[in-house]
Amino acid sequence: MLSLTETKIVIITTKEAFELWYSEHLNDDRKPQLWNKNDKGYNIHLVATAFEWVMALDLLAFLMTFSQELHIIQLQVVLSRLTEFTTGSQDYQRSLLKQIIL
Repeated sequence: MLSLTETKIVIITTKEAFELWYSEHLNDDRKPQLWNKNDKGYNIHLVATAFEWVMALDLLAFLMTFSQELHIIQLQVVLSRLTEFTTGSQDYQRSLLKQIIL
């Protein structure tokens, strides 16, 4: 996993690349343009993007370490039409709410 120093480097590199690009790549309508290989800061942008993906995958790997602990959690999704819920009887509404809560 990334250390605190590596994370700081990624954040600073991403910030600097964005500022370089944003300051130089606004057209007359103030809409940002896409990166071009000849742009100043393009290599920094590529490094920042790569590290951004590394951080995302690192976070995913970290969350996967909890798979054994989270294995016991179950999630149930109950779908019903809104018209059935609002026009149905109170018993039907209560039964739907009990399903959602349980």
